[in-house]
Amino acid sequence: MTLICGWLPDEPNALTNRVVKTMGRALWVYPGQVWACWSVSGLSVGLLELPTAEPVEQAYAPAVSPGGRYYLWMAGEAYEGGSLVDVPSVELTRTLAFRHALLAGLLRYGIDTIANLDGEYQIALWDTQEQVLTLLNDRFGGLPLYWARSRHGFAFAGGVRGVLMAPGVPADPDREAIREAVTFGGFRLGDRTNVAAVKMISGASVITVRKGLPSFRRYWNWADIPSSPLRPMPQLIEEAHDLWRQAIHRRLTGAKRPGQTLSGGLDSRAILPEASRQTPCWTAITYGLAGCDDACFAQHAAEAMGVTWVFHPLYSGRDPDWLDRRTSYIQQTDGLIQLVDLMHLETLPLQAELLDVHLSGYIGDAVSGPTFNTVTSSEDVVIKMPYYGTQLGMDWETTLARGRELVASLGKATARFALFEHKLQQSTNRWAAAWRPWLRVRKPFVDYAFFDFCQGLPTVVRGKQAFYRYSGLLLEI
Repeated sequence: MTLICGWLPDEPNALTNRVVKTMGRALWVYPGQVWACWSVSGLSVGLLELPTAEPVEQAYAPAVSPGGRYYLWMAGEAYEGGSLVDVPSVELTRTLAFRHALLAGLLRYGIDTIANLDGEYQIALWDTQEQVLTLLNDRFGGLPLYWARSRHGFAFAGGVRGVLMAPGVPADPDREAIREAVTFGGFRLGDRTNVAAVKMISGASVITVRKGLPSFRRYWNWADIPSSPLRPMPQLIEEAHDLWRQAIHRRLTGAKRPGQTLSGGLDSRAILPEASRQTPCWTAITYGLAGCDDACFAQHAAEAMGVTWVFHPLYSGRDPDWLDRRTSYIQQTDGLIQLVDLMHLETLPLQAELLDVHLSGYIGDAVSGPTFNTVTSSEDVVIKMPYYGTQLGMDWETTLARGRELVASLGKATARFALFEHKLQQSTNRWAAAWRPWLRVRKPFVDYAFFDFCQGLPTVVRGKQAFYRYSGLLLEI
């Protein structure tokens, strides 16, 4: 999957391209990745990608408007374009023709129509005449993006380590961010990373950089989710099932060796039956302790659907042992994934061998189920983060005040969306992004149409097990 980085110096010079190449080397984690970079009137942009049939410089070249004023680079993929741009298939959204169509649509209809583009992506738009850089990402921040401003210019990249390679960006730690992580289950809130100078960009962002100074706004907010009227349960179940089928179908396009990691949980079992019915081959990989409930349930589900099932034992062997395996990924993940969640990276060699497209779940319980239904206050938010309450973290009053800030920033949206904004985007996006140098990752639970339908329903519907368990999404075993 593509990963973008860039450098906009205050004083353009011959070293601009060299800076971006240095950023790219810091982001490069796997020999199979390919690299290309471009310099246009003071801005340099680099891009890392999986191997392509044609040279990456051609395959991912920027779209250029007639007259040469605007340049558009895009990392990632799109699944649906709404009124902004036609999306013939997910594979074709990685073509120059699609980027030309996207650029034309944004120039015609306005930047905020990017809200119609369902996908996981990073976009850089460069106005050579006004010397204005605009950065855009998808509404859920599926591909993490970071930035810093130094005395020499503005840097952005898909990894903190890439931003740190830009001239003048200091590496001093953000002690408050680390304290937040200790307090909130390993998560840093707002735009913080472990490095004080490097900030995280939230989903649905428009970042405009003029004369090296960034300004930020959102093109979409949680309060924009339309309400779904209450209807008979069978009708709601059928509509959800139709949307789920479409979400899976869009994300399977072009996959030659599709599959998933399969646990005993409902989210991965929701993907299994629908996806395996839509493709002639499907591989499910389970990791854990041999004979554990997760493995038993996953094997039973895989056998029921007649798919290939592979089990990867964790904590087996001592050379290297589990700690060596996990800590080997700390640099590649910028130190932003806690040790427990680094277990998701232990199967990367196996996934790369067996899969080219991974359909990932993990937040279906929050999207279509009852997990956050009872979160209605700032106190509920901090407890669900969760709040650890250790001596190294914040005290309760400070923590609660932080929770109030998170809820207040949502505007008219309900309190539960603070968890979608500050917890779920970190708990799933960061380690899914760590898989992307090896294979493509697609997430059907955050399909815009499916997500909006489920989250627009009254909480009483999502709270009913009938909707979550029997809406046609899940395999009964």
